[in-house]
Amino acid sequence: MNLGNRLLTTLSNRHKSAEFVLIGYVIVILIITPFQTDQAIPDGTEDGKLFFFMNWGCFLFGFWGLWFLLMGQTAIKFRIMDLMVLGTLLFITIYDYLIIGSSISFEIIVSSFGVLLIYLITRSIRDFNLAWPLIAIAIATTLEGLYGITQHLGYSQSSQKIFSVTGHFFNPAPYAGFLCIGCIVSIGLYVYRNKIHFPDEKLRKVFLVYLPALNIVVVSYVLPLTESRSSWLAILAGLLALSLCKYGYLVRSVERTKVLASVVILMALAIPFLIWLYKYKESSANGRWLIWVTSFEMIQEKPIQGHGSGAFLADYMEYQANFFEKNPESNLVSYADNISHPYNEFLLLVVSYGMLGLSLLLIGFAVIVKSVVIGRIKAVHLIALTVMVSISTFALFSYPSDVFLIKLFFMVCLAIISTAGPALVSLNSSRAGRIVLGLSLVSISIIVWIELNELYRSKQIWLKADSHFYKKELEESLGYYEMALKHHRTDAPFLTQYGKTLTIARKNEKALEILFSAEKMHNSTIVQICLGDVYKDMGEIEKAEEKYLLADQMVPFRLYPKYLLAKLYFNHDKLAFLRVADEILHMKAKVPSRAATEIKEKVLEMVRKKDTSSKRED
Repeated sequence: MNLGNRLLTTLSNRHKSAEFVLIGYVIVILIITPFQTDQAIPDGTEDGKLFFFMNWGCFLFGFWGLWFLLMGQTAIKFRIMDLMVLGTLLFITIYDYLIIGSSISFEIIVSSFGVLLIYLITRSIRDFNLAWPLIAIAIATTLEGLYGITQHLGYSQSSQKIFSVTGHFFNPAPYAGFLCIGCIVSIGLYVYRNKIHFPDEKLRKVFLVYLPALNIVVVSYVLPLTESRSSWLAILAGLLALSLCKYGYLVRSVERTKVLASVVILMALAIPFLIWLYKYKESSANGRWLIWVTSFEMIQEKPIQGHGSGAFLADYMEYQANFFEKNPESNLVSYADNISHPYNEFLLLVVSYGMLGLSLLLIGFAVIVKSVVIGRIKAVHLIALTVMVSISTFALFSYPSDVFLIKLFFMVCLAIISTAGPALVSLNSSRAGRIVLGLSLVSISIIVWIELNELYRSKQIWLKADSHFYKKELEESLGYYEMALKHHRTDAPFLTQYGKTLTIARKNEKALEILFSAEKMHNSTIVQICLGDVYKDMGEIEKAEEKYLLADQMVPFRLYPKYLLAKLYFNHDKLAFLRVADEILHMKAKVPSRAATEIKEKVLEMVRKKDTSSKRED
């Protein structure tokens, strides 16, 4: 009994114990999470990290709740950045789910909860310990970079057959973005090594000299292998920001003419570099240009309020189809594809939330700048700021919002910057308030953990359904898809695959129900082709034609939708058949393949049959 009382007294009086746990959690979780993959669920390279982080996050959240129950009176401080984060969450919640009426998936809630959790934990760490989360990022990216080297040398296998170097990611792009964050952190740690609090001189050399040096060497080796132009630009932007933070005072002491001349020289050097980046992957750049042009058409339709979150995924492909219908001779036709992201986070923001969302972003930017300008600026704050500049540059040409780890690192840096600003409100917690808060945190952690494990099990069932589908065991596959449907009613890839399976199995009524749901989540050529197949099987030729035509308009250079139209017209409209057949036979495949050759051979055979039957009729 006395031991228990002493333990409670220690926990309630020594806040250092809690901070020790928080720092330890942040270091361990940031280092280990990047290496988590799970082959038992779909998209295990991404979702494996989310589930790992959240399982341990629920544990920590519960610990935090118990801490509030046991600790003595304390003051809870709110800074300007905290109000900005809270305001952003309220805006999204009210706008999306109360005004627009968008559906919400538990997976999105979990991901949002995770990044909010890391923000709350990091901002609770005192200033002189804030270097540890940055050191953890440097360690994680160094280890992940070394793993990428083993992939390049053939000692480890990539998660994809197409790309040889992906780390523990699903694609080289997020891997490159992850590495460039660590590189900027490492350079910042080295540059500010003498201004970062460290109790031991030997550890200072290890973590602020040797570790950054190793990271820079490793990233310099691996990053070019990813061929990610976005990450290269992000590195340059981060270096520029770091230089301004470190040596900006020198600029003020130089004559304006010299500063202006330096800017002009830098811009002159930047232009040929940007031209080289464009030429390096010209088709990729043109593809992005098509997406951005089409996205601007979406913005023009609802410039103030936007279309709501999820609208880009649901509606973009129809806008792309309309673009090609209006511009049939566009030289961008060959760059079209099924698109799920505009490869520009700021453009996505305006599509989703219009000028309201952009205004909120600018306010957030002003808050960050204000926190840095008027706050108690230390080296860790400046490093975090340069990392955010780097991530923001990466976001101009990529999709970091789809990568859980990059969002996690972004929120860590945002939390570090928040500690620079002064406290706006300080509330003293009463005993009753601590009990309510503590019990709430414990309850939330338990509920989220239970639902998280339910979601995980449903993803395992989804993978079983996919496995049976590829084995052509359709009935078994459909049984598993139906079991998993409860947790994936707003999951576009799941609904699309389930609808495709139902289409092949000729379960037409159920297929239409699922495919219409998929169409609302992510309208794509796959969904439209499946709908066309269902209507064709049901004998509704006009509706089938409408769906095949839309699929063809979405991605005009593809042969398969045209081939389906040709098959549809073969017995119903001779002139339309001959027109589409001629288009197929004279069309050059974007990527020569056996499938394209087979389609042309089949169409040619159909044309000969049609000619033979016409001669017989004559």
